[in-house]
Amino acid sequence: MNAKYLVMNENTLGYLIDGRFPQLGVLACIKGGHDWKNGSVMIGCSPVRPATAEDFNHFRVHVPSDHSEFDQAEWDKFLARHHELWSR
Repeated sequence: MNAKYLVMNENTLGYLIDGRFPQLGVLACIKGGHDWKNGSVMIGCSPVRPATAEDFNHFRVHVPSDHSEFDQAEWDKFLARHHELWSR
């Protein structure tokens, strides 16, 4: 598995759930974020960005062995799909 990790609203660290776009599995949160105990969350119109290794440190989560940065083409594709779903 090669999960893709995102930061949503600058207060929630999570991963994209395969086959269930646009849901984010929550790994950790800071004040005001989505708590992992409440399950996955819809990304919706919330601002998201790719998670970096520094984000894992900020959220006090170990960097997973399968973490890889989005390349620009992947990120552009993600944003296009995200925009298409939420601009209807």
